[in-house]
Amino acid sequence: MQFNFRLKKYLDKKAEKDWNLLIKPPQKMYDVFIVVPAKAESKNIPQLLDNISNQNKDYLEKCLIIIVVNNSTDDSKDVINNNNKTIKYLSDNVFDFDLSYIDATLPLKNAGVGLSRKIGADLALNYCKESSVICYTDADVKLSKDYLETIMDYYKKHDCGCAIVGFKHQKNSEPKIQKSIQEYERFLLKTAKDLKESGSPYGYVSLGSCMTCTSAGYIASGGMNRMKATEDFYFLQELTKHFECMNIIDKNLVYPSSRISSRVYLGTGYRMKQSSEGFSINELYFSEDSFINLKKFLKIIKKSYKASLNQLLGETKKINRLNDFLNQQDINKVWGSLNENVDENKFISQFHRWFDGLKTIKFLKYYSN
Repeated sequence: MQFNFRLKKYLDKKAEKDWNLLIKPPQKMYDVFIVVPAKAESKNIPQLLDNISNQNKDYLEKCLIIIVVNNSTDDSKDVINNNNKTIKYLSDNVFDFDLSYIDATLPLKNAGVGLSRKIGADLALNYCKESSVICYTDADVKLSKDYLETIMDYYKKHDCGCAIVGFKHQKNSEPKIQKSIQEYERFLLKTAKDLKESGSPYGYVSLGSCMTCTSAGYIASGGMNRMKATEDFYFLQELTKHFECMNIIDKNLVYPSSRISSRVYLGTGYRMKQSSEGFSINELYFSEDSFINLKKFLKIIKKSYKASLNQLLGETKKINRLNDFLNQQDINKVWGSLNENVDENKFISQFHRWFDGLKTIKFLKYYSN
């Protein structure tokens, strides 16, 4: 009953309501959904759906695939024509799994991958149970044959509300780009590892094509945002704040594209474009000192329950320049409420809701400059 109340509240107040599934799903409820934004992806959609058809049939028969074909109001005729090819392919073919799609022309202000993912997930909620799993991926990825089975088995065995899956980028036929994609992947994985070893709950790689969560977790974290870029970072951050951790399915199930792209100002495609123009991936790395200082800082926080602000700053001043950073982040405005209005068991998780993934990145940049 509690979940149904929360579901109705989310659908009434936060869900996107301007779009509908153009093929009515044949089942009333599904155990799992795969939500795929697709913009000018007519060449890639057939391969993705072929990958999906090779999934474990026991899981596939309880899965609904939702393709969010999208463009903005100012996109070119080439994009529109490409999307029309995708829609024709989806409507003309018969698949051995349940599939529906949306044809969404998005308002320029919010047009992008965030809103596309949100539309798909919000519509999935009409066919969900509390334990249903929403998987996000992209149209240009390749999926392992055990993608669905591994994810669903993980959720059955672990009492969790969110998880990201392992990945490895597809090989690129251009040697220079292939070298760059390997360097970029090493950077992503090393940064996640160093964050985790420093004690941060945000020690994972934020990739939109590798995200999963339960329908209950999706609702509790406020749903997907409408950001044109970095939607994955902020969505995973909200899930981490709510569940106090991010589970990692440590197996490569998703193989993202290594193609160059200029659609958004961050992400793999953007970094490959930068690299092709002479940018060095090595410039992205944070300094070793930044992680050493982060680890020291988080150790101090663990011992600071019920400490006054002056007591805290007395400890943190032992780390060079840290108090300047904390003052920049207005620690004086939040420390009292962080420390006084929660019990000891909730103190650390409350702290990490304030000192979140974004502040952690700011911290690393501060000590890397």
